[in-house]
Amino acid sequence: MSDDLMPIMAGEFLKATPMALLNEDQARKNHGQSLERLRSRGGLDPNEAWAIVNNRSQFYFRGKNCEPALMARIVNTRARLRSEVGPQANPK
Repeated sequence: MSDDLMPIMAGEFLKATPMALLNEDQARKNHGQSLERLRSRGGLDPNEAWAIVNNRSQFYFRGKNCEPALMARIVNTRARLRSEVGPQANPK
């Protein structure tokens, strides 16, 4: 897996999320581990990743399916970045 991606465990569709979306401090609050350590242990489930993205407790989204929201954030972030840097950001 690329160094800039966090594996997503048990995701129905999503297999990884960009590390840039994740907050290191929130990961430490939620899991007592760095993002790098979490990645080396197999990654996060979609709800854990969504909680870290939104600076929430790992229990905040318990019982919900956060995978669609996480997928939408990834798509929106990529679209925003492409519009900021232009077409060269998406080489073919």
